[in-house]
Amino acid sequence: MELNKKLAAALAQQYLTAIDPQAMAAYLLTPGVASTLLAERLRKSLTATIGALQQLPARAVTTRKAAEGRSTTRRSAAKVHRGKRRSRMSPDAAQQLKNEVTSFLAKNRWATRKQLTDAVALDTQAIYRRIMTELQQEGLIMSKGEKSKAVYSLKGRGLSKTVAKK
Repeated sequence: MELNKKLAAALAQQYLTAIDPQAMAAYLLTPGVASTLLAERLRKSLTATIGALQQLPARAVTTRKAAEGRSTTRRSAAKVHRGKRRSRMSPDAAQQLKNEVTSFLAKNRWATRKQLTDAVALDTQAIYRRIMTELQQEGLIMSKGEKSKAVYSLKGRGLSKTVAKK
């Protein structure tokens, strides 16, 4: 069974949308050249060519479709730092740390970074920044000062009052 040129070109274009452009570039094929070659092969041997195309791994087609519809919330792989793979913090673990920080700040009005990291297991600077930033964005805590001189307190508590000296 032989196809006419227009039908073969249309069928070739349809199949080529499923092929990764980088894979074609690896074989030095432009989309136009690849389309022409596939159209010729479809015209000469339709059933064998379609059978061969169906034998191609479906993975290339599905990963491309998944990449086009990928949401922005997709997480990337954990980064490697100093030869060790960093583990991700689960939302439950982050909430647990937030609860510990707020309970510590409820007992200690204005706390420095050092006091917070000693009292609560905020092991790394990244974890500390994440927890404190999320708490500030949620409006639970506030800070005074900048950089290393920053002190933190629960929002609405002890803003204008200072500790009386004895």
